[in-house]
Amino acid sequence: MMFSNTHTDQHFRIKYRHCLRFHANVYALDVSRIDYCNAVLAGVHDLYLLQLQRVLNAVARLIARERKYDSISATLRDTPHWLPIRQRVEFKLSVLVFKCLHNLAPSYLSTMCQP
Repeated sequence: MMFSNTHTDQHFRIKYRHCLRFHANVYALDVSRIDYCNAVLAGVHDLYLLQLQRVLNAVARLIARERKYDSISATLRDTPHWLPIRQRVEFKLSVLVFKCLHNLAPSYLSTMCQP
């Protein structure tokens, strides 16, 4: 019995290893590009953020294996770390301000952010 479980686990890991690598690579390349310097998008009109949201939705569809015209909002809502673009920008700014106020950010940023 122990052998069959180990064999099944090993078979599963070998069979789906390429899928896990694919998901990790897509997430790392696309989502990290979206998150890079997105703090400059604070206060930008929603029209411009909609274009980035469409990219994020396409990546989520690719990873979740949803079809092009399926609703992706439930997948984004139920999956951790898949915030909409506007909330991603707000979260990143909030973390930056928190770090500045608690002296966890570089000194050149901490001096600009005083309570």
